[in-house]
Amino acid sequence: ELAGTTYVFWGPERNMRQDGKGKIFNVLQKMALKYPNVRLYTVTRDKVQYCDGVFQNETGKNRMKTGAFLSTGFFTMILALDMCNSISVYGMIDNNYCR
Repeated sequence: ELAGTTYVFWGPERNMRQDGKGKIFNVLQKMALKYPNVRLYTVTRDKVQYCDGVFQNETGKNRMKTGAFLSTGFFTMILALDMCNSISVYGMIDNNYCR
């Protein structure tokens, strides 16, 4: 394990369920107990719903109704904002592009 490394996991809800039926989530819980110094971050259903809300706020469109998919880049931005005190982003469109 590298000092300061955070391992990020997300996937289909059926594997990440937190009710004891999510295969991957269950394994991650066991890993967290076995290796308490390892930093694990999971993208939960609540976080995905939060991302849907951010998408709607930024675009004015409901993601589910439009059939849009959030990109890995979108999730990565949300993840960075969640984990870091500040981030710098280069090479992206300006904040008025989707308005």
